[in-house]
Amino acid sequence: INGLEDILLYMYNQNKCLPFLYLEDGQYIFIGNYKDPVRHDETCEIEDNSFQIILPIESILDKNYFVNSKGVIEYRKPHCTKCNSRKIIKKDSNFKELFLEPGVPIKVKVKRYYCKKCKKKFQVEFEKYYDKFSNFSNSFKDNIIKCRQHGWMSLRNIKRQIKDWFNLDFSHESIRKALIVEGEFYYFNEYVKLSEYYGYDEQCEKVSGNWIYYLVLFDLVNNVPVASMLSDELNMNIIKNFIDVSIPYKDRTAIVTDLKPEYDDIMKELKFVHQHCTFHLEKNIKNNMKRKINKDMQYRRFELKNTHPEYSDYQLDEIIKEEKKEVKDEIWEYIAEFMTLFKQDNLDDAIEYVNFLKEEIKYYPQHLAEYLKDNFFPEYRKYLRFLEEDYKEKLECTNNKLENFNGNTMPKFEKKTYRTRRGLWSALMHKNDGWIIRRNEDLTS
Repeated sequence: INGLEDILLYMYNQNKCLPFLYLEDGQYIFIGNYKDPVRHDETCEIEDNSFQIILPIESILDKNYFVNSKGVIEYRKPHCTKCNSRKIIKKDSNFKELFLEPGVPIKVKVKRYYCKKCKKKFQVEFEKYYDKFSNFSNSFKDNIIKCRQHGWMSLRNIKRQIKDWFNLDFSHESIRKALIVEGEFYYFNEYVKLSEYYGYDEQCEKVSGNWIYYLVLFDLVNNVPVASMLSDELNMNIIKNFIDVSIPYKDRTAIVTDLKPEYDDIMKELKFVHQHCTFHLEKNIKNNMKRKINKDMQYRRFELKNTHPEYSDYQLDEIIKEEKKEVKDEIWEYIAEFMTLFKQDNLDDAIEYVNFLKEEIKYYPQHLAEYLKDNFFPEYRKYLRFLEEDYKEKLECTNNKLENFNGNTMPKFEKKTYRTRRGLWSALMHKNDGWIIRRNEDLTS
């Protein structure tokens, strides 16, 4: 049994008596009609549904607490919680209501103290297990956090879930506070042994009318996040400093990013081998082709309307729709042929295929041929780093693992959900933890 709450819960289940680690000449004290069996004080009756649980006399709970001869929990080495002075006077006791992890409500007696130095009063608090002014334990609050580790759930639905699980009415404010992740808006995974192969990406989210940028570094070999950060602005210096701080120089080999031009200079300065994501290349090509096709079809429709004034708008739309499909299907076939380049077994085969494409480019549709000549062939080696012998089977040609992680931690349908930067960060961190938990389960299963 580990932890005060586990001890309390164990003894509660055994004999409705609060627990002990070591009992010195004491006996179990059983509850009688919800009364204090030690003092037999009628004013100590509990009118609510909580169980009044009395600890064994002189029992020792742990290194910080013990139970005195009247069944009251005291500090073993009391000191003022306000000024840390040990010049204190023991006073009477209070009943304190606590909820154990399964939602079991109990009441215990805790000692009150008076500090002669700062003139303040205080009582026994279980700081390690219960936050200040909270009746619900930290382990109980972990159940609330679990609701957010695997996807979005509103405070209202979490409240209903707790009601179904434990038959407890947990307030919205208590749930909100339990979900808050305090501290700076920077995360570093101190438990991962860095593989030297990473993916980098950023996303943006609008919170209270302002753009917030979410920067992520991901370990491609271990399939876990390395570091993440929220920033009010985004520029080369912020990106460079984020990566530089998060990854020591000795752990830098290669990194995958999308195709933003500024990444080249950043990765060169940080001494990374820079692989451009081929998924983003294909995506950029198709988006570019769609724009060109749409523009061509606008001219084509205008031309048809002038040469065939007898055509109705519906007829024109149908003709353009059919022609657009034919053009798109043809270009998409050539794109598929081009993307075969990244399925080659080794670098020599890939370079040979590039030479083949350069010969075949004259047969490609004009728009696609122009794009590849201007944007791909001059720097094609940046897309083939993953086939070089030094990086093979560790470096990947896409950033899909990181894209998958981002899709799970910040899916599109959840965007515009968060009202504060802290709320956004808390949600991201909970789902970040959920990802790591699932990853560890996959490794052990």
